[in-house]
Amino acid sequence: MNSAEADTEVRKDAGRPRVAVVIGGSGGIGGAVAHRLAADGMTAVIHCAGSAAKAEAAVTSVAAAGGTAVALPGDVAEPAEMTRLSDTVESRFGGVDAVVNTAGIMLLAPLAEMDLETFDRMYRVNVRGTFVVSQLAARRLRPGGALINFSTSVTRLQQPGYGGYAASKRGPDRRDRLRRAPGTARHPRGHRGSRRLPRRTRRPLDQRPGAVQ
Repeated sequence: MNSAEADTEVRKDAGRPRVAVVIGGSGGIGGAVAHRLAADGMTAVIHCAGSAAKAEAAVTSVAAAGGTAVALPGDVAEPAEMTRLSDTVESRFGGVDAVVNTAGIMLLAPLAEMDLETFDRMYRVNVRGTFVVSQLAARRLRPGGALINFSTSVTRLQQPGYGGYAASKRGPDRRDRLRRAPGTARHPRGHRGSRRLPRRTRRPLDQRPGAVQ
């Protein structure tokens, strides 16, 4: 599909319901994103990797505010599980218009004391998981769809204990810069991609280090 064909598909589908998958949407920043998208009229698919009860509570909260949402599980770092999630969404709703990836894991320790197992846990979710989600979005988003990856402003700071976490979030930042490098062609299906670096927020990720949203 070339760019002109993608534009035609976008105009053709302009009147149908829109669907957004919020990775890590059961709480914190992801929960706020799911609420906002639902308030804007999109069906919010709330992904969770941990507590199903928490995800269902988020669905109930969205519904109470007048929105539409469903909860689906999946390990962000496992292509098979995320492919299954995508298949389910496409089967139930016909396709996906936006993927917002807010999933992340933060384990804090001084650099000299952090063991590799701890770092690998963060790398698996924050780097590999971001790649898996981004690759699927590039393959499965409807024409004109959008991918948004949330990173962190911590990558630009020097805070004690945050070295391993910042390093795991820096990879997705660099990949985004490569995507936007001069000479990069427009995606043939008209997809758009961006990243967000939120400032410090009060969320479960800060209160319980190691929790994956």
